[in-house]
Amino acid sequence: MKQTISILILVSMIMFAGCSKEDDKFDINLVYGKWRITHLEQNGKYVDVTTPEGQANFSPTYAIFHTDGTYEGYGELGNGSGTFTFDGKTLITYVDNAEYIRYQILSLANMDCEVRMSKVGYSETFKAKCRKQQ
Repeated sequence: MKQTISILILVSMIMFAGCSKEDDKFDINLVYGKWRITHLEQNGKYVDVTTPEGQANFSPTYAIFHTDGTYEGYGELGNGSGTFTFDGKTLITYVDNAEYIRYQILSLANMDCEVRMSKVGYSETFKAKCRKQQ
C-alpha cells in the first residue's frame, strides 16, 4: 500500500511539474533592451555567429525592445523599426502594421535567451540564442 501511494505521489508530482512548466510565462521586463543573436542552430547543434567566421556568413544582428512597445532591428534580418506585442511566451514584431518576425521564447533568464524564430513569407523556422547587450 505504501509503495502504491508513493508511486501515485511521484506520478502526480511529475504531472504537476510538466503542467506548470507549460503555464510559465516570461516577465516582460526581461525582454526590454538590446539583444544580439549569438548562435544559430544548424543540423541540431548551435553555431557561434559572433566569431569572425560566423560574421562572414551572418551579419551581426540586433533587436532593441523599448518599454513603449516599439522596437528597432538591424543586421541579417533587415534594418528598420516598428512595434511589438508580447503575451508572455511569444513576441511578435510588426513593420508598417504587418507581422514581420515572430519569436517563440524557449528560455529567458537575465542576459540570455533561446528562441524559435519565424519570418513572414518563409515556411522554415530556426532556433537562435541571444545575449542582452550592456
